[in-house]
Amino acid sequence: MVKKNLKAMMTAGLLMVLVSNAMAQTPTTCGDSGTVWLTGDITGPANTPDCYVDIFDLSGLSAQWLDSTGTSYIYTLSGSDVQDGHVGYGSGSANQFDQNYLLADGVPSTQHHAALVRFDLSSLPDTEWAGLNVASYKTVAAATLRLECTSVNQTDPAQPLYCSSTNGNWNTNATYTTTDGTTPWPPGQSGVSPWTDGQVWCAANNRAQTSAVITETGPVTLRVTESLRPLPAERDKQAIIPEYGFQLHPYIQPDFNTDYPDFTFASSEAANGPQLDVVITDPYVSPRPTPPYIAWFQPALIVAHPELYSNMNVDAGGSLDAFWSYERGINRLAWAYGPQSPYAPDGDEVHYFVEQASRRRVVAQGYVPDDPTAYTDIITAGVAIDEWGTFAGWFNYSYCVEAYRQVKAADPCAFIAVWAVGYPSQLVTLVQEGTVDLWITEAYTWGVSFPTSWSSVQSRLNTARADGILDKMICALGEIDTADGTTEAGITSKIVDIATNYPECPGIAFYQGGSVADTAANRALMQHCNTISATYWPAATRFTPRSWEPLYSEADVSKDGFVNLVDFALMTENWMKCSDPANSACDPYWN
Repeated sequence: MVKKNLKAMMTAGLLMVLVSNAMAQTPTTCGDSGTVWLTGDITGPANTPDCYVDIFDLSGLSAQWLDSTGTSYIYTLSGSDVQDGHVGYGSGSANQFDQNYLLADGVPSTQHHAALVRFDLSSLPDTEWAGLNVASYKTVAAATLRLECTSVNQTDPAQPLYCSSTNGNWNTNATYTTTDGTTPWPPGQSGVSPWTDGQVWCAANNRAQTSAVITETGPVTLRVTESLRPLPAERDKQAIIPEYGFQLHPYIQPDFNTDYPDFTFASSEAANGPQLDVVITDPYVSPRPTPPYIAWFQPALIVAHPELYSNMNVDAGGSLDAFWSYERGINRLAWAYGPQSPYAPDGDEVHYFVEQASRRRVVAQGYVPDDPTAYTDIITAGVAIDEWGTFAGWFNYSYCVEAYRQVKAADPCAFIAVWAVGYPSQLVTLVQEGTVDLWITEAYTWGVSFPTSWSSVQSRLNTARADGILDKMICALGEIDTADGTTEAGITSKIVDIATNYPECPGIAFYQGGSVADTAANRALMQHCNTISATYWPAATRFTPRSWEPLYSEADVSKDGFVNLVDFALMTENWMKCSDPANSACDPYWN
């Protein structure tokens, strides 16, 4: 009897839990937990989604019409920004660049054609961002190619039209070389059979191709975002490549007895010619470092043991990956040659050092979750110039002074740090006038070929105070490696001396060199550097990086970077529908 009653009680309790959970998950008013938001429900009377797709949402869509993702800009290229034509493959084929139509057909032998469309992306307007002219730093966030199909002829309506980005520029005869750099394109002009040797794709980047099935005439829209990104071999080029183009080609049947698809499009000579909608975004830019600085040169174990460098906020050697450091709020300064460079060309030294001190832009891969092939641009805060004060570079000092002044005038936001031995008088002038933002004096008392004495370091600090630049000078202790005799006591004594007697110094730096053994003793030494630096410069902080997640506007229902007819169509599918649990006339979705 007791067991039966207990079983009944447990069953009743379980039912109560299930009912309670069901009630908790069932919303009673719009916005409660469990509310289903219909596609297109973007706003309402209170400027928030209201469980109805109605005139409020249509008004909200209209207010954001043609908006684009986040802090982006949308531009449409057409007309004079377009050069196009169609090219025939196989012997006897012709290049047509002066007609008002584009031909793309898959008939074999001499009649196969591909349509070429090229847009001059250099016509995109410049924008100012963070004090920079970022024309060369813009990144393509989304792009749509719009075409007008004027005729379709294919037996199998399921065969798609492909659109690929081309690997190079073409002239009015489309005579540029293939990707191997040797064969003129199109290969048919040299009597090469295009469908037997694979050369039919020679001018295209298939990795970033897109396609569409076209069954009738009218507008055709192709998403070509990936086709506008730089290829891996072009990572050192601008994010937006002028005169970038597309190749349109139909599916080519392996069976010659099968009918082949045939498409015709309006070209740039026609009023309804091709258009390219491009969304460009501001670049990712690391903010300028701010004092106090806790800087490292080649922190050897930071990837394996980032916790040992948790207080580091400046990579003053450019050894870290740009995005790895950015995501952790570390200001990465790009490494650059100083006056000791053996590569400065005679007669063009100033230009060379301008290029070195201007090395802010970095391209890195693999930052986008779920897309290891994606990459974009990031602009580092500035440069760390290595180095001044050695005998090897004294004859380049005057060239460097002029170069750094030019860089600062052209890019006032650039942060210029200089590693220095001794006390070069020209560097004093550059710091005093504000051209150089930070002087990192090399105070290496361990592990280097020519260690300095601590008394000479103190002499530099005293002179810097007299020259009024001590608030822009930090000492770099090194080498941080137990194999070189570095000890926690030695580091402590020097940091205490600096913090006590030279409180104007805005931080500390550590030179590691990159080839340090991952031992318990070295990890303890690095942790000591990390702890004591934060003890004496406690206000040092890392910046908050910009989120990688795209910021879509509310009306971008499709989440493709545009507010356009696609979003309008999705909204109309749910027009006048509702999901308000307080309205019995709405769909009882919660059941």
